[in-house]
Amino acid sequence: MGTPPLVPADRLTDAQNPINNFFNGTHSFLGAAVSVAGDLPQLTGGPRSMSSVDMDVVNVTPRLAAGQNSVTIRATTTQDVFYLGAFVTSISTFNPDFTTSTKTVADLNGGTIAPGDVLEYTVNVTNTGNDAAVGVVVTDAVPTGLTYVANSTTINGAAKTDATGDDQVTFNAANRTITARVGAGADAGNGGTLAVNGASVVKFRVTVDATASGTISNQANITASGLLGGPSTTTPTDATAAQPVGLRPM
Repeated sequence: MGTPPLVPADRLTDAQNPINNFFNGTHSFLGAAVSVAGDLPQLTGGPRSMSSVDMDVVNVTPRLAAGQNSVTIRATTTQDVFYLGAFVTSISTFNPDFTTSTKTVADLNGGTIAPGDVLEYTVNVTNTGNDAAVGVVVTDAVPTGLTYVANSTTINGAAKTDATGDDQVTFNAANRTITARVGAGADAGNGGTLAVNGASVVKFRVTVDATASGTISNQANITASGLLGGPSTTTPTDATAAQPVGLRPM
């Protein structure tokens, strides 16, 4: 069986390359003719200006899908003889980026951290990528030596409860993990959207256990996908939330 002919919906075309005559001697960029000052001779880049040579950059984005890892290219003619010199594909990667997000801690009792003190953690969630983030969820497992203060979590200053199903925050006592769904449109079941350079602040409190000692440290994790199709990725915050626990001088 032979290769089936291309149908109009399959063919590449733009303002400089008609659907029935793509190889028409043009030099173009995304449908605009290219004429380069300093070239000798300086050609217009329009149809039949390139002495039967074609140098065209064509947008193929609508023909590709997120996650695709191969593509078939065919070139056919009914009248011309042509030689394909090269195909070059340029793919811009668009993804959210949470690597600049931070987590800090403050001892609300002041001084050296000691058993019984109340600590307030602040997670600054910031998207510094080149795509909006969707389904943004922050999780934080409270480490051994600390006890979570019930219903102490806030998102952008708004108080939330620990119960399942009533707002964007839940606390799972079994695995000691806080889950906060942030961003525009976040609800009790789904993370929301953070635009490029968008930010959200999650705060919660813990108490230092009587038996705590040494250094207690932990990181929050931010999970999100890209609006344009970037896969779900989990990014830990920095590790600046490590604090030694000792005894405050009397």
